[in-house]
Amino acid sequence: MTDIIVRNWAINLWYQDISHSFQKLLRTAPDSTPGLPAVGTWVSLASWSSHVVGFSIRQQSIPELWTYVIRNLPQRMQNILDRIPFKLVELLFKEILQHAAFALGEGNRVIFSDIATSYSRYGMEFCSYTTKPDDALLVEFIQKYVCTDGECTLAKAIWALFKAHFGRDGSLTFTERDQLILVQSIYAGLAEQTHVDPYINASLPGYTLEWCRFWPSKNVSECPVVVNSIVTKLMVHVIVGSHRILAEQNIPSKTHNGSDFSPYLSELTLPEAHDAMSKMLNSTTVQLDHTAANDWNILAQRLRFVAPLFWVFQDHEEINCYIYTVEQELLIRTNQAHQMDQGSWYRLCDKDCCAANGQ
Repeated sequence: MTDIIVRNWAINLWYQDISHSFQKLLRTAPDSTPGLPAVGTWVSLASWSSHVVGFSIRQQSIPELWTYVIRNLPQRMQNILDRIPFKLVELLFKEILQHAAFALGEGNRVIFSDIATSYSRYGMEFCSYTTKPDDALLVEFIQKYVCTDGECTLAKAIWALFKAHFGRDGSLTFTERDQLILVQSIYAGLAEQTHVDPYINASLPGYTLEWCRFWPSKNVSECPVVVNSIVTKLMVHVIVGSHRILAEQNIPSKTHNGSDFSPYLSELTLPEAHDAMSKMLNSTTVQLDHTAANDWNILAQRLRFVAPLFWVFQDHEEINCYIYTVEQELLIRTNQAHQMDQGSWYRLCDKDCCAANGQ
């Protein structure tokens, strides 16, 4: 077991802690307003994304994903591949997992350091205010802790957070508040994906170039497209509670008791929310169609998947499910996780965290 693995577990737990703290700060925790859903921020989904990054960091393949990939092939090829022992499949993809582990681990660290710490600092700076402080204080905060010119993407996320936070005194409707929180998540997600771009580029293309030496066609330019598509199918997915969302599929519909969204996000009536989502989808039509990412190496494809992921799951009832068991959490918090043998951590929830660990 390596430090990069232990660090990922700690990051996941820190994200979870920050997420719960912000729900209390924004009064969007499960018990804040009876009858209303809990609402998460960017940090809430970041904990789940980081959890799944951990599968690749640990070089832990998931058999169901391989099954999913081959089922879309012609039946004759499926019959052949079905007979291959999964241990052999793991060996075939061991190289790509090894190649990706370091780059993804470093990206995992950088995102937490560059983005999540800004949220922690915001909480410490503004948690004691019971009424809205002067905007000048936020300007000063952003210039000190986020970006000096105050114009970066993460600054837009913090401004939306600020408006949602201090609109809780009654000047905002629940719809406006939740949609401002969505704006916050969209811009933080954009900052995240922009920051992580070089680490994804380091993870995928280097490996595809290695594979493309053996490309059977003279048109070698096809190879990176094909291989990156396969890698996206195998490696890129997000788990939220009991939901596993594959990047190469559209963001799922009907996850809110038969509805696509919660009542407060069903229609993006706040101009900032509609405009931000439209930009991420690169479409004037804001919906869940065409949100799949076939090549995770392309920033625009990641954005059209990530932004609607927040839209659907920001206030989903399973956003607050625990990633770890009580025993696992204790080991991480007491800096003893490295004493566990790696095989025992394969039991980290990869199907239904809600059923495994509760909410």
